[in-house]
Order: sequence, then C-alpha cells, then structure tokens
Amino acid sequence: MRDLERNVRLWMMFSSLGYHDVKTVNARCQRICDQWDLFGTLSQQRRNALLVRSTCSSSFNQRRLTFYDWFYHILPNKHEAVYL
Repeated sequence: MRDLERNVRLWMMFSSLGYHDVKTVNARCQRICDQWDLFGTLSQQRRNALLVRSTCSSSFNQRRLTFYDWFYHILPNKHEAVYL
C-alpha cells in the first residue's frame, strides 16, 4: 500500500513539474493497482473456499457422529466397540 501512495505522490509531483515521462509513471501506477485488485480477488476466492470446506467438514463430522451413535447401539457387547 505504501508503494501505491508513493507512486501517486510521485505522479502528482511529476505532473505539477511538467515531467516528460508521465505516461511511464501512470503505467507503473496502473500495474500496481491491478496487482492489488488481483490480490483482493484471490483473497476473496480463498476465503470462500475455506468457508465451503468448513461447512463440508462440519456436515461430515455430524454424519460421522450419527453413524457412531447408531453403531454403538447395535452392538450386543458395548465393550467391543471399535472406533474408526
């Protein structure tokens, strides 16, 4: 973020001084902004994937516990229960 702010300040300074290579500075600023946008998009995708994984894991754990409960009650000798 500091790079972006620094580049904006440089661009403003160069513009006020009539710097001859403002297009290069603008292109660099645009590339940095695009990279930050990509980073934000990738971060959001990762967050969504983790949320889906967490939901699936929670659902699986609930089904597993239901199975264990059923399995435990059908055994004639409860001390022979095998935990998977």
